[in-house]
Amino acid sequence: YLERANLFIVPLDDRREWYRYHRLFADLLQARLRQFPPFAPSASGGEAALHRRASAWYEQNGLLAEAIEHVLAAEDFERAADLVEQAAEATLMRSEVATFLRWVDLLPDDLVCARPSLCVYHAWALLVSGHPWATIASRLQDVGEADGAPGEATALHAFISIFRGQIARAAELSRRALEQLPAEDRFSRGIAAWSMALSQFAEGNAVAGRQMLDEVIRVGQGTGNVMLVVFALCHLAELSIAQGELHKAQALYEQALALATDAQGQPLPIAQMALIGLGELAREWNDFDAALRCLNAGIALAGRWSLAGTMDAHLSLARLRQAQGDADGARREIERATDLAARFDVTEFDDLSVALVQAQLWVAQGEREAVWRWVEERQVEQDIEPVGPLQGEVAIDYRLHKYEQLVLARLLLSESRFTEALALLDRVQTKMEQRGRPGRVAEALALKALAFRALGDAAQALVCLERALALAEPEGYMRLFLDEGAPMRSLIGDFRFWIAKRAQQAGRQPDLLKYADKLWAAFPTVEAAAAPPIHDRQSAIPEPLSEREREVLRLLAAGMSSTEIAEHLVVSVNTVRTHVKSIYAKLGVHRRLEVARRAEELGLL
Repeated sequence: YLERANLFIVPLDDRREWYRYHRLFADLLQARLRQFPPFAPSASGGEAALHRRASAWYEQNGLLAEAIEHVLAAEDFERAADLVEQAAEATLMRSEVATFLRWVDLLPDDLVCARPSLCVYHAWALLVSGHPWATIASRLQDVGEADGAPGEATALHAFISIFRGQIARAAELSRRALEQLPAEDRFSRGIAAWSMALSQFAEGNAVAGRQMLDEVIRVGQGTGNVMLVVFALCHLAELSIAQGELHKAQALYEQALALATDAQGQPLPIAQMALIGLGELAREWNDFDAALRCLNAGIALAGRWSLAGTMDAHLSLARLRQAQGDADGARREIERATDLAARFDVTEFDDLSVALVQAQLWVAQGEREAVWRWVEERQVEQDIEPVGPLQGEVAIDYRLHKYEQLVLARLLLSESRFTEALALLDRVQTKMEQRGRPGRVAEALALKALAFRALGDAAQALVCLERALALAEPEGYMRLFLDEGAPMRSLIGDFRFWIAKRAQQAGRQPDLLKYADKLWAAFPTVEAAAAPPIHDRQSAIPEPLSEREREVLRLLAAGMSSTEIAEHLVVSVNTVRTHVKSIYAKLGVHRRLEVARRAEELGLL
């Protein structure tokens, strides 16, 4: 009757067995309750007794979260601590970190300290949610040192060692934890296995690391450990991105996102990781609308999972704003990322990653002095050749150094130091090839192409660009080229004409031509359809080019020699030279290097 009359109740299931009061009516009833003498605030134990009864009922029916809320309201902290410890594993495996931290914060600290397992869970939750190291360290004192701690604490110390780049220590602690922990300890065993897998990857044992992550996923799915499975899937996605497999990464992130969803279709807190990963992929594919949706959705989960985890989202947004021409917006996002990295002081890696993106943006914004200060501070010009195993700060520096040198290469290009840039890019390309990083190899080749073109070696520039495009085309990289701006647009324009000629001779259109056309159209310039007709553009020069001269001009701009042009057009070399001389006169240039630039300015290509 109440439901049909829509009186104060809300159904909670499809079978109409569970209901709750409307929030306002519930508030009214609770206010009335407190007006009765047995339950008035001045009465002893009245309302608290009801909370204890409610808590006991919820516990008996397997609803621990609700039981905890009522026992905390009753301020029965001893029993609350017991229930929080009992619920910790399941709560954290659902990634409800904020809920768990709130429960612990409401408990007296002496009760928490008396429970070693609860201390471990608390320290772990503080770590992943991005709390300062001082707070985490304070709780770790209650756990004990790694060398003498029980298995749960050993697994936690292994996880912390991964954050700090202490790879060998992480591997040893993970192994020890797995030996100590009972099979039924799903949470700590999962953390130890996860840390062991990451240590294998860091030591270069990719096959062993992948096998261990696959096992982590299998066991996590079997035990309902959503958090650990999403961790593993997102890490595999990051590895796929590093190996240039963007579409594989997308599939892994989407699989993780599907798992990180509750029965009502709402994202669990751990979905943050998958959303931010998908946002970065969308940004690379130049889909800014999708990138904004995913990144903002990931940031919105910060309060339930990790504020520090949103740092990557703000870095992606900074690059996106820069691509949109919003330099102020890019600075704001970098400031947010810098603040988050400073708060999370367990590792230096995040601070250095933010500084790397900041340097990229400074190059794009023409802040060269700031970039040079960063180069000197990070010693980017020196090649790092580590001796012995990579540990701690050395491991972090070595991991970032190749990417930092790509920023230095852009800085050298911006200062017209093309020969120096080429020498640096050769070294970076070799390292990226050795590490199996095709996306970064393509980036190095693209920058080399710009350097060769600036030096007047158009043929070598086109060869480098062709190799870069061949590596990038299968996975659809876009921002890798678009972020280089007008010089890259001009070079891709030359490439389109050059490869179109080759395709005409071969009688088929290659995929690279379609890809180059897609990139060309994506640059933020006036669309070709809106450009003035060729005869209008030619009005900018005293005497228009003839049809044959325009054809020769395109071949010149593509880097062909007079002999090659003659062969293509089936004319004599002297005829070509005559056309070239006429083109020079009409465009007001005196050297081959100036022809392409002038023609580009006039829109004749």
